[in-house]
Amino acid sequence: MLEINVPGNLVIFIWIVFAMLALVGTVIGVRWAKREGQFDEAIKYQIFTEEDDKIFQRQPPAGPPRGERG
Repeated sequence: MLEINVPGNLVIFIWIVFAMLALVGTVIGVRWAKREGQFDEAIKYQIFTEEDDKIFQRQPPAGPPRGERG
């Protein structure tokens, strides 16, 4: 098995570097998405129709009403 000995103060530095890289990558991704129009709310009208609203309406649960036990 591969064993790497790293001083304790270097471990936290490595965590910080990778956390910063993740944050920078997230910011770049969000800026790209905004620039490319990925947050356009009108897309839901291109994907879903009024028929979908009827299909996915909340249905009452099956079985006896609450409080009644058989």
